[in-house]
Amino acid sequence: MNIGRIIAALLTLLAIGGCSNYEQMLMQDQFDKTTKEYNRMLRWDDLEAAGMNFADTSIRPDYLTRAEAAKGVKITEYRLKYTDYDPLRGEAKIKVEIDYYIPPSPVLKTLVDNQRWAYKGPESDKSWRLMSLLPEFK
Repeated sequence: MNIGRIIAALLTLLAIGGCSNYEQMLMQDQFDKTTKEYNRMLRWDDLEAAGMNFADTSIRPDYLTRAEAAKGVKITEYRLKYTDYDPLRGEAKIKVEIDYYIPPSPVLKTLVDNQRWAYKGPESDKSWRLMSLLPEFK
């Protein structure tokens, strides 16, 4: 009987560990998809929609103000430089380089966008939310 309880306890621990790993894999996959879509929206000059879809409600008004100020900016390319992902804390930071120009000037500029992300929301509907503002294009 003791061996049976020990085996049952071990199997339970393995199952719990397996669920945790599976949840972390889903969380990572969701993060990758979210950040890819957000940066794609920036690339195609859809700054307002990017803010409405991904910016946390706590920063959304300021984000949309920056998006309005950036109207007319033409983003030509973005490059993901690194990702610092912490699934246990539900936080991530990514560094993105953005190439852009502001018409009528043909001068190509580059800026670094240090994005902060958090896994937030009600337990049943968590999603990755952008916690940093759109960079200022000057």
